[in-house]
Amino acid sequence: MRKKVPLTGGVELRTFVAGVASGSGRALLECPFEYAKVKRQTGQVWEFGKVYKGFANVYPRAVGIMTGYFVQIDSWRRHTSVLDTKMGQFWASGSAAMFCYWIIWPFEVLKNLAQAETANVGNTHPERARYVYNTYGLKGFYRGILPGSQSVFLRNGAAMIVLQYAN
Repeated sequence: MRKKVPLTGGVELRTFVAGVASGSGRALLECPFEYAKVKRQTGQVWEFGKVYKGFANVYPRAVGIMTGYFVQIDSWRRHTSVLDTKMGQFWASGSAAMFCYWIIWPFEVLKNLAQAETANVGNTHPERARYVYNTYGLKGFYRGILPGSQSVFLRNGAAMIVLQYAN
């Protein structure tokens, strides 16, 4: 697991495995809460038997976020001194999480459509993606990214400071 992955600047295999394992656990825990949140936000009643609706979008989203985040933090820890200060920890963690969210945000949009069971948008991932593209263009995959980015940056920046304090 300590083998360096080629073309990654020295990131070890265990960092990627940790990201996939963490993302998998996050997706399993997060999906029911995300489902209930989306249902309530859209004024619908959620059903216990459907709490994993949208998991096919939640899983790559969570794995992408966690793996990308771990790789960035690992790289910054090994190649810079940015994590030596509280401000650096806040900035590094917040920006790493925000960058990952920018990459996976289309999965967030598709997840919300699936979980809300929005009518006339399709029943499969490609159908929903075509709906978003045909209705809003490429920018449709990034609707809501500004408040999402602010939230992710602040939450993860603060979480890193708490983590470092606890360590």
